[in-house]
Amino acid sequence: MRKTNIRDIVGTGPLGFGLCVLVFVIFWKINKVAGIAPLYGDKVLHKVLAGVLLCAAGIVFCAAIRVMPISKHNKSLVTHGVYSYVRHPRYAAIVFLIYPAFALLVHSFLCLISTLVAYVIFRLSAVLEERKLIQVFGQDYKDYMKETPGFIPKIRRCQSTL
Repeated sequence: MRKTNIRDIVGTGPLGFGLCVLVFVIFWKINKVAGIAPLYGDKVLHKVLAGVLLCAAGIVFCAAIRVMPISKHNKSLVTHGVYSYVRHPRYAAIVFLIYPAFALLVHSFLCLISTLVAYVIFRLSAVLEERKLIQVFGQDYKDYMKETPGFIPKIRRCQSTL
């Protein structure tokens, strides 16, 4: 069995993550230099909300990373756990949980808006990753793509047993 390397854990995302960090820093600096008004609201509340978002992101990341080395070594498609809700839980956690949490921590509205740029970057990264996954898993991955959204989970209705 081969050793797990960082690419096994983060996929094609390191370049995207690096670009997102750069975008965040640029937006944060522009916000400071331009003197754009900070986010409305209490800074303490923002810190608490940021903490909740970061804890949620940690849970998603741990759940996603836990199965990745297994799937890489066994060449099996993982469709259970967090992967039953979204195809790219790590990217989704960065875009929708971590990125907004840091925007709240630096109290920057412009950094919060830059989340859209992060989404575009990770969406492009996901497209590249999915091309590779289709080559490896073929029709199974195409079927998984039809059933499971990329980043935003479907809201499933609770079915009544009455």
